Amino acid sequence: MFRVRLRQHLEEHFASYFFVLILFAVGVIFGAIAVKALTFSQKQELLSFLQQFFSSGIAVPSGPAVFVQTLTANFQLAALLWLLGVIVFGLPLVIIIVFFQGFVLGFSVGFLVH
Repeated sequence: MFRVRLRQHLEEHFASYFFVLILFAVGVIFGAIAVKALTFSQKQELLSFLQQFFSSGIAVPSGPAVFVQTLTANFQLAALLWLLGVIVFGLPLVIIIVFFQGFVLGFSVGFLVH
């Protein structure tokens, strides 16, 4: 019963899910391109900031604390996206948020890999 309803839902809303996935992927690509556009001095400044942050001796939270904090942040984001999706004029904000999430992921991974 549940699988049938889930499959029916996914088939009915395939275009919406595909659009969001493509939007997220475009954000990731733009984030990776943005890393390439940084000058050498900007990269050095970001790298020194990261090194300073990791060597500052700030207490690293334990595994369960990180899990709870991440879960709370993700639920808040999901609630915000749902609320904006219900409101008609919130749709552009949902598009911007999804793109920005992809951009941040692409920039972060691109910077750490590069």
